[in-house]
Amino acid sequence: MEPDETGWTASIVGDGDSFQIGIGGDEPDPRSLAHAHEILDEFASFKKVVMDFVELESVDYPADVKAELAALEIDLIMLCWPDAPEHGMIFFRGPADDTRLWHCEYIDRKPAYLACDT
Repeated sequence: MEPDETGWTASIVGDGDSFQIGIGGDEPDPRSLAHAHEILDEFASFKKVVMDFVELESVDYPADVKAELAALEIDLIMLCWPDAPEHGMIFFRGPADDTRLWHCEYIDRKPAYLACDT
């Protein structure tokens, strides 16, 4: 992991995925670091849970937004709080020309509250 302005970040590339995983704080908290390793070790399962959540959340959106959400990819998994290593945020990557930032909270190791900033 490399230090950055919000904590520590590692870039991950493999099996057709590329994303970052971050840990907040001055030093990587051992519990957050262990959680990050668990996510990486089981990334296929983690990704499925997250993308199933996005699909479920998109049910009431118009067709064009559903298509946009279906095309999202995980961009950053941020374990923000050393005092709460089971919580964080997940940010998504859309098309290169997209001006929206889709994200969700990550509470007790589960995605929640899909939202979009423009």
